[in-house]
Amino acid sequence: DTLAAESGIATLRFNFRGVGQSEGQFDDGVGELDDLRAVVAWAAQQHPKHALWLAGFSFGAWVSLRGAVDLGAKALISIAPPVGRSWDFENIALPQLPWLVIQGQADEVVDAHAVRAWVSGLPQPPILIEMPDTSHFFHRKLIDLRGVIRHIVHSWRDLPCLYNQWCSVMRWEKTTRPFLRGREFLWQEGHTLHATEAEARKETLQMLEIYAET
Repeated sequence: DTLAAESGIATLRFNFRGVGQSEGQFDDGVGELDDLRAVVAWAAQQHPKHALWLAGFSFGAWVSLRGAVDLGAKALISIAPPVGRSWDFENIALPQLPWLVIQGQADEVVDAHAVRAWVSGLPQPPILIEMPDTSHFFHRKLIDLRGVIRHIVHSWRDLPCLYNQWCSVMRWEKTTRPFLRGREFLWQEGHTLHATEAEARKETLQMLEIYAET
């Protein structure tokens, strides 16, 4: 919550059913996904103009990943996702968005090697940060975890970046080339940075259409 406040992000942290003072009982991810949907619906009513980012720890990382596409999330943070345990990571609709996975290398609950293998096998792998000498609950590493998330999140908030550059170019050949009116001409180029390949391709195709029309 402190990190989110420092970054200017409104957050809502909740417990799944059967945890803490929440009613109900553990439902192996089925009811918990409904919990997430209900929380997101409430948050959308309170902040209708805000983009939805999801973050989950361990079991919560699996639930938030499963709901990311359906809920229209714009960013995802998965901390110690329980790859290799009893929950299915193979049959999930993978989101096309900024996605960060953080895994402790000394995790005693989740196999760090399994997480690395899973991430590397994805069509568009997320950013994977592996923290050495770090347990499942990030004991004595919470400040480091906070720093990692802050660094990545700040870069996400700057996207997309669109740059349009015009400059005057001087040709230094001894003679003017055919079809060029003089030594000096204007040069224009555009540069963009996007969170996903799909967004970059969309922007590129849009600009190609504009160039073709002009």
